[in-house]
Amino acid sequence: MDNFTPEVFPEAGGISYRFRFPGPGVFHCALTDLVFGVSAKADVLYKTVVWNETLLISQEKEVAGPLFSVQCPQDAVQQLHLPHCQPTPAHHSCRLGVVHISDDKVIGILEPLAITKSHVVVRVPHLSAFGLVLPLKQFFKATRKKKGQILLFCHPPDRKQRQKLNVILLPSNVPLEEVRVQQEGAVYIQTPSFCRLTKGQNYSLLSDSESLTIQPAKAPFHADYGPNYHPTFQAVFSTSTENVHLRVQHQNTKPVWEHVFTLPDACPDMLPRSAGTAAKLEKARKDFIRRVTAPVLNQLLDGLLQLKVINDEEMQFVRGQSQADKARGVIDMVLRKGPQASTHMMSLLNENDPTLCVHLNLV
Repeated sequence: MDNFTPEVFPEAGGISYRFRFPGPGVFHCALTDLVFGVSAKADVLYKTVVWNETLLISQEKEVAGPLFSVQCPQDAVQQLHLPHCQPTPAHHSCRLGVVHISDDKVIGILEPLAITKSHVVVRVPHLSAFGLVLPLKQFFKATRKKKGQILLFCHPPDRKQRQKLNVILLPSNVPLEEVRVQQEGAVYIQTPSFCRLTKGQNYSLLSDSESLTIQPAKAPFHADYGPNYHPTFQAVFSTSTENVHLRVQHQNTKPVWEHVFTLPDACPDMLPRSAGTAAKLEKARKDFIRRVTAPVLNQLLDGLLQLKVINDEEMQFVRGQSQADKARGVIDMVLRKGPQASTHMMSLLNENDPTLCVHLNLV
């Protein structure tokens, strides 16, 4: 299986993803966790779309994952592997299914070819929209348990030097990019996010660090799949707070997630200068991909790793790609990480290839 990072395009109400498969094979999207079984060289355009859950009532099904709309002009996508969030999928092999929707109508429920620990595999008759479903009547309480993720977004300080942290509890198969795009003006804090959550159960957010407020006192886990991903909890800290110790606790007082992390320095991503830097880098994206050399790309990757803009796994993934895909992967990865990351990349590019920096108007 080959991993790839698609191009990302903002759209009204969300984002779309695009990638060109170099030939037949099985390809894993690093941003959505979708896997495509492809029979030939082809282009694919895909995005998440809003569920019309009334369509599922007659099928006696409920939503169990994002609804993906997939297009491929060459009609080369033969299989889809949709990520699920069931902690014990083997127990649900007769229950998980994939609904096929076209023109706002249910075409049918596709029976899985296989169910792995992470994905449901189906053969696709023709492309439109596909999403995971479970029976509406949950006969086993175990189906309420989900692999979950806890996402943290830090907003810039206000005039009273208070820093707001949004904490969002979601199923593990919600793509991060879909959430990030709705947290405009915030810095995503990368932490180990995965945990086990139970649908309908109440959770609390607690802090061993000195917080000003944490609201609400408790909140249920709804296992939402959009279109909106609102904060489950909001914590407010003083800008003098450096290390934050948070834990999410189940209603039976058992912690399900705990982590210590450092708040960004006054959320510098949100300073106007940094925001302008990101816009300049995005404008130069096409020429950067076309003109940057392999040695400069390697120097950029080393520098971004040293500055902790990217981690070692991200660096190794990009290094394994072709020249054009490597260039595309570097700049798209940096743009997704926010304006401060864009500022670091522009500084590194100016150090390693000032001529290109001038040509791209990045000085």
